[in-house]
Amino acid sequence: MSEDIELLLLLAEKGAAGSEVEVRLEDLAKELGCSRQTAHRRLVRLEKSGLIRRRLKGRRQLLEISERGRTSLQALLLRLEKTLRSTGSIRLTGTVTSGLGEGSYYMRIPHYMRQFEKVLGVRPYPGTLNVKLDRASEGKAAALREMPGTVVRGFKSETRTFGDVKVFLARLNGTETALIFPTRGHYRDVVEVISGRNLRRTLGLRDGDRVELEVIV
Repeated sequence: MSEDIELLLLLAEKGAAGSEVEVRLEDLAKELGCSRQTAHRRLVRLEKSGLIRRRLKGRRQLLEISERGRTSLQALLLRLEKTLRSTGSIRLTGTVTSGLGEGSYYMRIPHYMRQFEKVLGVRPYPGTLNVKLDRASEGKAAALREMPGTVVRGFKSETRTFGDVKVFLARLNGTETALIFPTRGHYRDVVEVISGRNLRRTLGLRDGDRVELEVIV
């Protein structure tokens, strides 16, 4: 385990993943088994890397893990889960929500449609199902965005540029689907799901219904 991850985990255990916490350098050095100077250098390195925010208030030192730092920890969690679970899948939970119709527009573009069909193995329904994630699943989804997945390439038209889309095969309430992450314009707490079927009609889903996504990693 790298020194940075070790220190991030220690700070997370102290509650720094959700808010600022006061950390005494002497206590931190003791827990890390190093000198005060070394503990200080490691904190400065995390700060310069954007993994934590550090604020001095008089003689007090207040620390908080940044969003980038939390994403790094979630990525580690996903790697551990992938290693420990023979299924190689990650579960996300949330509720069905209405989108702005953007998914339907993009799913009708032939360049995307052909590539999605290769990934899914069937011609995709020209629309997406939007799922608003539970708070506990937001970090996992953020980490998934950093994982390789299958990339559907974007393209340029005469008037605009269409970005890449990262795809992960998944099962939504047991139905074969895929989770997509557009490189542009996605929300942290909402994910889009595609399938060869109209998922709302096939599964009888309405806004507010709870769903579970098993994402293959």
